[in-house]
Amino acid sequence: MTKISSSSNSISQHQKKNNNTTTHADPSVRTITSKPTYLESVYKYLTTTSKLLTIPEVKRLQYQFEKPRCFYSIMESWFRLQSYDESLSNEELRFLEDYLQAVLENPVHTGFLPFCDALAFTIDVNEKQLQKLHKAFLNFNHKDFKQTKKCRLVREDLPDSPEFFTFYSKFSFGKDKHIYVFWGLSDKVRKQRPDHRRLKISFNPARFNRDELITFFDWLKSCKLFNYRKLMRSANVTRVDVAADIIGVHVKDILADKEKVLFFDYYPKEDDLSLRVQTQEIGNPERSKSLLYDKVFKLLGLGNPDITLPVFKNSYVPIARYERRIKLRDFKALSLSKLQDCPYFLDQTTMYSPSILRQLTPEQRNSIERYGFTYWLNILLGEKPKQQNKVYELIQSNELNIAHEELQLLQKYMLKKLSELIIDRYA
Repeated sequence: MTKISSSSNSISQHQKKNNNTTTHADPSVRTITSKPTYLESVYKYLTTTSKLLTIPEVKRLQYQFEKPRCFYSIMESWFRLQSYDESLSNEELRFLEDYLQAVLENPVHTGFLPFCDALAFTIDVNEKQLQKLHKAFLNFNHKDFKQTKKCRLVREDLPDSPEFFTFYSKFSFGKDKHIYVFWGLSDKVRKQRPDHRRLKISFNPARFNRDELITFFDWLKSCKLFNYRKLMRSANVTRVDVAADIIGVHVKDILADKEKVLFFDYYPKEDDLSLRVQTQEIGNPERSKSLLYDKVFKLLGLGNPDITLPVFKNSYVPIARYERRIKLRDFKALSLSKLQDCPYFLDQTTMYSPSILRQLTPEQRNSIERYGFTYWLNILLGEKPKQQNKVYELIQSNELNIAHEELQLLQKYMLKKLSELIIDRYA
């Protein structure tokens, strides 16, 4: 089949970065000077990038899993020697291999924690219930959050929206903290899609803390529009994004691949003269897919002051986010009450030791830095079968160990807590 492109010891002596990564940008920062401040910076970053997490909860999870041996000496060696914006030397590649392996084998203790980065579900309501909803939204009033878009026509206000619904409202708890509710279908859509549910809720759970989500869904329940618990339990999940961050490693240095995928693409850093890869895309963009991207670069572009970024020696620590965007039409139906049974975000994903780069030519290494490993391996080398087969032979003996069982447990735990919070936190 043809693969195609859709297009306590002190840490010190770190080399300086270029001007694109100095610390004078908008987001708040937490400086790393030692092991304790490293842990503090990781905790702070995790609990601001996914606000449903709290520091006590992270520590409680860490208590349940065995503490990694020698991690901090491995971390110190990697931070001390590596240079983020240059090609890595053989010595740096060896330390990167040790560090990356420690992260993947000990996700709880190193900050590689999966969380929900987007959620959408549809609810099976009838026309009478929709009329009550429309009236309740028109008369909306709440002291803790606002309705910034009230019963607007989707096609007039969101002309590029893929939704089939007639109306929508946007509820906001502040900048970038929005919950969208879509409802109603035209006669034409009802004829074309007779089983299409009439109400949809879509939001990014990572942007909200627990109290904010409780406030919104308690308000929705108080409107008494329908049998809340019954219909919410049977709500049909249409999309779930699950993500986790590899802290301390640049996207260009993560060699990941996924089985049974034919679509690959990449996006460079447009303001970086080196044009190094910023995003690696794995999978059909119209369906479920995986992304590996530079989270720091994205946050700096957004200027988001709510995310606390770790800084070391006056430079942002790189953060590579692996994100699985799961559209449930590609899998069996999933109800909101069974959200924890969502497909595993690293299913059929393999990561390889960066030490294999030592056995590649300078030209090949430059291509990986520019296009990303997945695009280079599957698209560019796809035009050179002999070279591709040699690389396949090389990487097969250089797989990194990933704590899949632990990560699946963490994903289930996180999604179950989220669904219970939405449906009935007292159940």
